[in-house]
Amino acid sequence: MHRPRRLIWLAPVCLNTVLGVVGIVPFFVLWYFVVSFPLRELGFTERDPTENDGVLPWVIILVLVEGVFLAIWFLANYLVRDGTPARLLPARRYWAVSVAALFAPLLVVVAFGAVRSGLGQGGRGGGGGRACGGPASVRGSRGRSLGRVRRGALPCGGCGGGGWR
Repeated sequence: MHRPRRLIWLAPVCLNTVLGVVGIVPFFVLWYFVVSFPLRELGFTERDPTENDGVLPWVIILVLVEGVFLAIWFLANYLVRDGTPARLLPARRYWAVSVAALFAPLLVVVAFGAVRSGLGQGGRGGGGGRACGGPASVRGSRGRSLGRVRRGALPCGGCGGGGWR
């Protein structure tokens, strides 16, 4: 009995999609490390004021998280490739589809976040028409309005744009 070619792809695509959902955490750790250290040193990003531990703890976390994830990913794909009819598939195509299926959940989350934050609204943030998304007025400790926020009073530079930093 001959199996249709499409059913052969079912196990690798499902496996890598599930691993892609789990892999969002290692991708986030890698993104945070790159933004916080190399890109900051090159001047592309600003320093996070709460980041004062240095680079060594993040290197250790990065190596552990990425190493464990990559080992699980490679071992799972190796077992699926050898233990299922997927062994009949060309190796290059198998690994290319596996990587694409691995990154698919991440791309969906990033796209959803971009649309949700307002990048699909003409460049505006998600704050009801205000570019920074900050409050339109500041309230005192008893809930009374202290007036409109003047330009430059918010951490983002005011309601004139720039977003929260």
